Amino acid sequence: MSERKRVLIVEGDEVTRRLLREGLARDYDVCASDTIAGAIEAVRRFRPDVMTLDGTLERGEEGSGEELELLRLARKARLRLKIIVVAPSGDRDLAVRAIELGACDCCVKPFDIDEFGVLVKRALRIQELEAAADAVPDRLSGVERLDSLAGTCEAMQDVFSSARKVAATEVGVLLVGERGTGRELIARGIHHLSRRSRGPFVAVDLRATPSEYLEAEVFGNGNGNGTFNGAEKMPGRIEQADGGTLFVVGVDELSQHLQARLSAFLQSGEIERKGPHDPIKADVRIIAAADDDLEEVVAEGGFREDLYYQLSVVTVTLPPLRERGEDIALLAEDLLERCASEHGRRLSGFTRSAVRAMMAHEWPGNIPELENRVKRAVVMSSGHRLTAADLGLDSETERRAQTLGEAKDALEHEIVVDALRRAAGNVSRAARSIGVSRSTVYDLIRKYEIDVTGFKSLARRKPREAGRSEGFDPSDSRPRAARGPGDLDSTEG
Repeated sequence: MSERKRVLIVEGDEVTRRLLREGLARDYDVCASDTIAGAIEAVRRFRPDVMTLDGTLERGEEGSGEELELLRLARKARLRLKIIVVAPSGDRDLAVRAIELGACDCCVKPFDIDEFGVLVKRALRIQELEAAADAVPDRLSGVERLDSLAGTCEAMQDVFSSARKVAATEVGVLLVGERGTGRELIARGIHHLSRRSRGPFVAVDLRATPSEYLEAEVFGNGNGNGTFNGAEKMPGRIEQADGGTLFVVGVDELSQHLQARLSAFLQSGEIERKGPHDPIKADVRIIAAADDDLEEVVAEGGFREDLYYQLSVVTVTLPPLRERGEDIALLAEDLLERCASEHGRRLSGFTRSAVRAMMAHEWPGNIPELENRVKRAVVMSSGHRLTAADLGLDSETERRAQTLGEAKDALEHEIVVDALRRAAGNVSRAARSIGVSRSTVYDLIRKYEIDVTGFKSLARRKPREAGRSEGFDPSDSRPRAARGPGDLDSTEG
């Protein structure tokens, strides 16, 4: 039998409060309050699924502030709670404000209790659908959206697909790629999608650990010799990750002796300790990361072959930012939105010259460099849209040499991408905005192999801004550099 849903009634009028309580108690667990303070406490204690809110209640409370303050608090706290506002007869303004503030529905007094019951069922159904919609990407494609790591280009889709496949297994995974390409986020994604998701995720960068401390860092110090001053016993990263996942960056930094210890642990699931001590058992999945494929290091004798095969049952290669095609603009937009919100700035996107400069830049620092430039630009810029100069990029000096045909193609590609981004992937709207037919836009999409799904994802993430994004600068008509397959964008964190 499924658990009964909970309904909190916040109502100042005693007759209405009793009507709602008696009418809803047949199908739900019901709690009631006649004050805002009582309602806040009930939300914490009772954890309702639906709340009915008397929209005029706060008018009579001394020092309570504006009407519908409780609704504002619920939205600010990002509660999944669904709120139905009860408004007095004829108060259309209150009903409109309630919906604008995020109320699920609004009911006007007087009302029929059976009709009100339908509103509660509808609210619960909306809540159920939202939960299902959230659960699908979390379980099936959570890596794409985890901690800002996103991508629509073919290379990143291959990465996401591999991550989802290995998440359901316990095999060793080796993540190969430049620093700043999102390896830790992929490792976290694999962990969150695996059966170990309730266990700890522990990350250690061996490159940042002095060599004399590496053994204690990974395997712990349990022999009483005090590897660190005053340390009788210190659990290592493997013990800390028991029941979960250990993400190891720079595994090639381990000496041959420590490589042998790690290989022995992967075979037995036990950490051998010095002296007359029992071995420590640990149920840990290890995901390793390296800047380059370890196969060459193995061939040169610098890495144990048996450990290499244990760690790299599946090798996933993350492309650098400069090779992620159209993802750069999507990532930059996402970073801009988050940074602008964090710093209280109202910005409407990037200028065309800024997008052009981001495409031409090589991004030696990968995602952290992009995040750094966007953050600085958000803080320091004075306009409504970020320019190439705001980002510290020079679109003129970074432009590649090109023929007239390449310049024409580059400009044509930029215009159609810009239109699709502003139209959130809607081809008809994009075609109207640049004065061509739908078939022409489809031809250009095929010609330049543009992935429209990435722009549609913007609409899902930012429904209120379907036409806002992209940095179209009507005053900037300069053509941009022709792009190779590795010039646009992607996400990481």
